[in-house]
Amino acid sequence: MRRDYARQVQRLGFAVYGKRLCDALLALQLLNLPSTRYQIRQTRDAWLRWLTPLRLGSDRDPALECWRLLTRDQPDSADTATWLHLAADPRPEYLNTALVGLRNLPNEHDARRNQVLMLNALLRHAQVTYPDAQAGRAFVNRELAALRGRGGDYPRSPQHWQSVLSEALDGFAGPGAERRARDLADALRKPLNQARTGGRQRGAGVQPAAKQDRELLEHDIKAALLPAEQLAERLFRLLEQNRVYAVQTGDSYFFVRTLHNLGGRLLQQEKIPADRLDHFGTLVEQALTWEPLNPYCWMLWADWFIAVGRQDPREWVLREMARLFPDDAHTRVELARLLIRRGEPHWDEAERWLRQVADRNRDHEHSRVVLARLLIRRGEPHWDEAERWLRQVADRDPTNAPSRIVLAALLERRGQRDLAIELLAGFVSRYPENAAAQQLLEKLQGEVAANMDFDPYMDAGEPAEDAQLEHREPKSVSDTAVQGVPMHTQSRAIDEIKRRALLSAELTDARLATQGDGPDLFERIAEIRAQAEQGDALAGLYRQWLEPDTVLEPPPYAWAWRTCRLWQTAAHADAWAQMEQEFPQTAMESGFLHLLATRDEAQLIRWRARFGEAEVGSAHPAAKTMRRTMDRLDNLTDDDRNEVALAVMASAALDVPDFATHA
Repeated sequence: MRRDYARQVQRLGFAVYGKRLCDALLALQLLNLPSTRYQIRQTRDAWLRWLTPLRLGSDRDPALECWRLLTRDQPDSADTATWLHLAADPRPEYLNTALVGLRNLPNEHDARRNQVLMLNALLRHAQVTYPDAQAGRAFVNRELAALRGRGGDYPRSPQHWQSVLSEALDGFAGPGAERRARDLADALRKPLNQARTGGRQRGAGVQPAAKQDRELLEHDIKAALLPAEQLAERLFRLLEQNRVYAVQTGDSYFFVRTLHNLGGRLLQQEKIPADRLDHFGTLVEQALTWEPLNPYCWMLWADWFIAVGRQDPREWVLREMARLFPDDAHTRVELARLLIRRGEPHWDEAERWLRQVADRNRDHEHSRVVLARLLIRRGEPHWDEAERWLRQVADRDPTNAPSRIVLAALLERRGQRDLAIELLAGFVSRYPENAAAQQLLEKLQGEVAANMDFDPYMDAGEPAEDAQLEHREPKSVSDTAVQGVPMHTQSRAIDEIKRRALLSAELTDARLATQGDGPDLFERIAEIRAQAEQGDALAGLYRQWLEPDTVLEPPPYAWAWRTCRLWQTAAHADAWAQMEQEFPQTAMESGFLHLLATRDEAQLIRWRARFGEAEVGSAHPAAKTMRRTMDRLDNLTDDDRNEVALAVMASAALDVPDFATHA
């Protein structure tokens, strides 16, 4: 049924097709076929991409039946984070499945570990579903009472469960927790503090790494006096302790922050041995398993590909980041810089990303300098605009060295050496420690113009590692080794990221082509069309956006695809309200798009009351974009509205890859 998707859907319709899939998955649960379950577990990501859009309701949900199948016979605790994320879904049937998955995790004969995680799951669900702390507290207490009778051989005494709840609250509302999580934890702790029991407290074996150990390693990394291999081994020991703590408590804060802060610094400062780099990449994927919508983890993964000398996978990761995080300016600038290095055929797209960042982020001067460099590369007809951008940055930021160095080099090229010397002399007098500016000034004062090489100064302020990246385009990285680093641990995850990135690249290419001459749209989006016909939710959104008149019917639970149709047809308010009810996990995005389409004042008031100030957490990476758009709603052009709408739809169109099956 999966390989013959298009024909089966056309013959049966989505209702019958989805029902048959549910029946098949239910049969697998009843038959208890370990080999089949193992195969599905190994390729779970692909299965869920196929099954998720086919949901018809809580009783006909193929993806939910797949999750239920996978709760059984789990070989290890690798899916701990996955079940906790599933519990944060506002749909109660997903919470129940997540609780079963956590209950069935291997526990080395320590059932309390499972109980702590199950209560952590309840807390996550309450945080998402109940914005009021007292309502969340009532929900947790009700579910806790039911859980005491749901756990089979678990102890039933109230004192035991109060002790477990106290431990779960420590992991749920630890460092880095959102305000709503802290409020819920405070509401639940009050009665616990009033009736403190003598239950078992958390032992030293499940503590995160000691603060003094982390601070000492941080000092040694900054000092850069010890061998990189020794520093890496110390870092890995800290991370392993923090990872075990995350697995047992559900609190990933220490693991992820230590990897990002210390690991990121070590990756930038030191040349880590090749065999240790492989393990570092695996740790990054484990961090993404725990916090899949953490942009710092994603950027660390992209930087890891610099360390192993891989340009193509870095581009794919950056493209996926640009989709997931529509307000992340740094990602777009990094993607543009990479495209510039790829050569002139990619410069139109790079320029588009840079202009987008410069227009939307008043204080992001780096994007303006990079844009000016690109315009200089594009030839003399663009030099006037490049000079305007550089002077704008220099006027706004008197400390910005790259803008002055590049501007001086440009002025020299334009035969205005005296102006270039005057510009740099004033800057060097204020900041004599800037070696690049001092060196260029000396060259301008002493060399003949014809003998000068300007290229090194055009890249002033850019990271040195750019030169290390080679342009390679293998069909797959699954069997590739780079600088002695085996890539098997990243193969499945990066192949899925590559698939998504190629779809995004086709979309961008097609949209750029509408502004000039080029092949027919049909030829440009061949991959988008092919994957949309197989029911892929992201490809379906892109095809619907590019071909509004397409007759291809979206699957019933492809939110972004269906929402795009509402946007293009100026749907009635009732249709938007129905989308909010059908898709509670994207109610924020649906309400925003309804508002953006109609500019209805009453809808604006409702949306702001519900989402305008509340913490929404990482489940809505486009939240900042939506809120910023609210502040300038009356000033948006139709093109602006379309850009924002597509960005919000794409961000929520597809979940991140299932790193738990790849790491």
